[in-house]
Amino acid sequence: AKDGQAFVDWLISPDGQAAIAGYKIDGQQLFFPNAGG
Repeated sequence: AKDGQAFVDWLISPDGQAAIAGYKIDGQQLFFPNAGG
């Protein structure tokens, strides 16, 4: 459970949100982060 919580904490952090936004295929963004609401 501790590792899972660490992953969630990273996922909703600014670094995690930037990683989500930066995921692209053929230059097209696939995911749009929305951890801030």
